[in-house]
Amino acid sequence: MANSSDVKAATRLGDLKADAGSLDEATNYYQQALRLQPGDPDAAIGMARVHTEKGETAAALPLLQQVVAADPTNVLAHYRLSAAYRKLGKQAESKHELEEYQKYKAIKERLRTIYSGMRAGDPQDKTGR
Repeated sequence: MANSSDVKAATRLGDLKADAGSLDEATNYYQQALRLQPGDPDAAIGMARVHTEKGETAAALPLLQQVVAADPTNVLAHYRLSAAYRKLGKQAESKHELEEYQKYKAIKERLRTIYSGMRAGDPQDKTGR
């Protein structure tokens, strides 16, 4: 990596390695990103994904809980936390996180539609504003 202090680059490289199934290499990149910026949500979610795929679901929980605590609107963290709870047999917690995921996903979709409409202009507005 050209810039070893670039957290986003390390995280993205971790994502690419995880997508390719190279979980040990992905771990190295995510750990590097988390050393540089502890609590980085993307790196934490990536590291949680690696733990889950390695069958270390319990190790993924604190990472995902930390992301949700810092940003309750992070839909991916809620989704992955729901799946982790389900794998651990914690059905009530899994259901709660799935409901949070669905709630925030719907809100983000509504906002996306509103912003898209604002950029395109309102065809109902005959005043030209």
